[in-house]
Amino acid sequence: MVLVQLFATYRDIAGTKEMRLGAASVCGVLASLRESVPALYAELCTPDGTPRPLVRVLVNGRHIEFLSGLETPVGEKDTIALFPPLAGG
Repeated sequence: MVLVQLFATYRDIAGTKEMRLGAASVCGVLASLRESVPALYAELCTPDGTPRPLVRVLVNGRHIEFLSGLETPVGEKDTIALFPPLAGG
């Protein structure tokens, strides 16, 4: 089970700050979210399953863009952090 940490509005949508999901890749984690929390998945991903622009998906503190993207493997000891687009000034 992979630890998934949710931040900002994602916490509100899911009703929790973290959850554990069974998956072998980031893509698998997102698929699990589609089944378990459809409203959160809709905020995270486009209809084709890719993260929406400005959504940040990190595995152990590293953006998946610098790893293997959606195919980044994950395991029991990994943490995925999901950050919505943020703005400020």
